[in-house]
Amino acid sequence: LTSVVLALLTVWVAWSAVKLAGGGYDAALAFVKAPLNAGLIGLTVLFAVWHMYMGLRTVVEDYFDKKEGLGVYLFLIFLLSLALLVATGAGLYLVHQAA
Repeated sequence: LTSVVLALLTVWVAWSAVKLAGGGYDAALAFVKAPLNAGLIGLTVLFAVWHMYMGLRTVVEDYFDKKEGLGVYLFLIFLLSLALLVATGAGLYLVHQAA
C-alpha cells in the first residue's frame, strides 16, 4: 500500500519541483503555506517514513543474528521514524505561523 501511495505522491512531488524551480524563497514559502500542498507534503513524509520503518524493521528482523539486541534496534528505528515525523510536523506548523 505504501509503495502505491508513494508512487502517486512522487508524481505530485516532481510536478511541484518543476513548478517551483527558479521561483525563489518567497514562492517556496507560498507553496508550502497553501493548505493542499502542506497536506500533501505531510502525507508524503508520513507514507515515506512508514515505508522506511517497515523496510528497516524487516531488515533487522531477517538479517540480525543476535536476537538479544533485536528490541533495541527496533526501538531505535521507531525513534528515528518518530523524530522524522515530529520534525516535519513542526516545520509545517512553523511555516503556517510565519507572517
